[in-house]
Amino acid sequence: MSRAVARTARGRRSGPAPFDRARAARSMVVFGLSFGVVTAVTGIHNGIFAAMGCYVDAYGAREPYPRRGPLLVILSALFLLAFVAGSAAAGDVWVMVGVLSTVAVLATLLVRTLRMSGPGSYFVILVAALAAFLPPAGPADTAVRVGCLAVGAGLSWASAMSGWLSRPYAPEERAVAAALRSVAEFTRTGVDAAAAGRSGSGTGGAEPSRRGPATRG
Repeated sequence: MSRAVARTARGRRSGPAPFDRARAARSMVVFGLSFGVVTAVTGIHNGIFAAMGCYVDAYGAREPYPRRGPLLVILSALFLLAFVAGSAAAGDVWVMVGVLSTVAVLATLLVRTLRMSGPGSYFVILVAALAAFLPPAGPADTAVRVGCLAVGAGLSWASAMSGWLSRPYAPEERAVAAALRSVAEFTRTGVDAAAAGRSGSGTGGAEPSRRGPATRG
């Protein structure tokens, strides 16, 4: 066992997993940077779309970096396609129903097939729905919105992969540490149950008879 895995396992031996402050801080910075920069350049009405692209950060936290990078690229492309589909359906209720149903089915199938950690297809469907409920826009405005969404998704991808520079095997170390904790907890539970069983049987066998002497008639 490597020292990094052992250190992680000792630090997380019991209780729920600690709050990942570093990841939360990176997410906050990326969200603020995406929203702030795009708002400063193109206005707040487009900064919202950059913030939507930051939904990508909710995925892939448990994936190793060689797998996480390509998966988040695929997810970002799925976000962009879902946004375009929702924008094309804006203004027509029945088209919206058909498009959002199709997006929901395809996004669920893709996310489940890829076995990606995160909130499933929820944010993909949300992006499509938000685009569909906006007022209809022309191709030029839609292209600008998609570009702003791509800015947020790209920055979120960079944030999610930034840990590879300092600890390239951190996801694997956390997974092994979690497995060691599960084995230790299972072993401890089995030992406690066996000890309780031995204690109970010993008490039952040692209990003296309380039957009184026989009375002669």
